Amino acid sequence: MSKGFRNTLLAISLVYILLGLIQIIWPVGSRLVICYILGAALIIYGIYHIIRYFNAAPGYSFPGMGLALGTSCGVIGLLMIICAKGVVAVFGVAMGVAVITDSILRLQLSFNMMRYKLGKYIAVMIFSLLMLIAGIIMVFNPIESAATATVVMGCCMLVDGIMNLISIIFAKKMLTEV
Repeated sequence: MSKGFRNTLLAISLVYILLGLIQIIWPVGSRLVICYILGAALIIYGIYHIIRYFNAAPGYSFPGMGLALGTSCGVIGLLMIICAKGVVAVFGVAMGVAVITDSILRLQLSFNMMRYKLGKYIAVMIFSLLMLIAGIIMVFNPIESAATATVVMGCCMLVDGIMNLISIIFAKKMLTEV
């Protein structure tokens, strides 16, 4: 695992833990606030890529897809802020998909750990499967109460973030032992 990938995964893990705690502590208002924060972050990210695109030195480097990426992110961020209530309506499904994707990646890590005969891969595998099930439930079995759904999502994200941190530790250990 490269240092950049590990740092990215660490940042994502900490964001999951923070968002999970916010959703558990403040279930009703947190979804709108998270939507506004993500929208603002996408707008800033989009502006960054647009500026980077236009600041690329001609002939020195190919500017890439920064204009399209920046514009897309900016528009999506703006829509997240303008249509926040609509976005919140599908928030649970989106978070469920994120948890499912993350669980599948962590399941792959457990298989890699098993392949290299490293201990503790069973724990990573079991928690990955549990989070996969939780993610599927988040997507396909909507909970009636929005506050309850938000708390459940918060718990899933908190556990998912903690499992990511544990996976990072195991992966780092795996790389130092191999």
